[in-house]
Amino acid sequence: YAASTMATKESKRRKIMEIMQNCEIKIQGNGLSVEELVTIAAVLGESNIRSADQYLSEVKLLQLEAGISWSDVMERQMAMVKRALKRDVGPENRAKECDPATISQDMWEAQTGDGGRPRRVAWSYAWAVVWMLRSIELAAMRLGDVHMEFKKKTVTLLIRKSKTDQKALGVKRTLVCCGLPKCIRLCPWNLALRVLADH
Repeated sequence: YAASTMATKESKRRKIMEIMQNCEIKIQGNGLSVEELVTIAAVLGESNIRSADQYLSEVKLLQLEAGISWSDVMERQMAMVKRALKRDVGPENRAKECDPATISQDMWEAQTGDGGRPRRVAWSYAWAVVWMLRSIELAAMRLGDVHMEFKKKTVTLLIRKSKTDQKALGVKRTLVCCGLPKCIRLCPWNLALRVLADH
C-alpha cells in the first residue's frame, strides 16, 4: 500500500481494536459471534463516523488474519449492519468537480511563472482528465513519454508507474483524435499538440 493508504488503514484498525477492547470482545475459538459484530456496529453508529461501514470491514479482516473463517451467516449480518450504518448519513462530502470544458478561455491560456507548478495549469488538469491520470502519475510524466502518430492522428502515452503497475514496468495508453473539422478543447490529439509545442 501507498503510505497515505497505510495511514488510513492503520487508523481504522486502531479504532476497531479500541472498540473491541472497551467492549471486551476478543477474536478467539470460532471467531466473533453475530451479537459481538452487532455490538461493534452499534458503537460505530453512535460515534457518528460517516464512514463507519468501512471501519466495520476491518473486523472481518482481523478475524481472517487470525486464521478463523468468516461464515455465510456472518457475511449476511455484516451486509445488514453496514446497510444500517449507511442510513441517514446524507450525501457524501466530495470535492467540487471541475469540467475542463467549462474553464474560461482566459484561464485556459493563462501561464504561470511559478517554477513549482506546471506552466499552464488548466492544460495540465485537462491532460490528467483526458488520460484519467492520478496526480502522482501526472507529476512523473516526461515529454518523452508522449508519442504521436501523425498519419493516424493517435497519441500514445507511457505511464511509468500506476496503481495497477506497482513494479513500475510502465503501461501504454493510446487515444485518437476527436475527428471533428475543428478539434474540441479536450481532443487528445489537439491537447498533445498544444502541450508539446508549449514545451
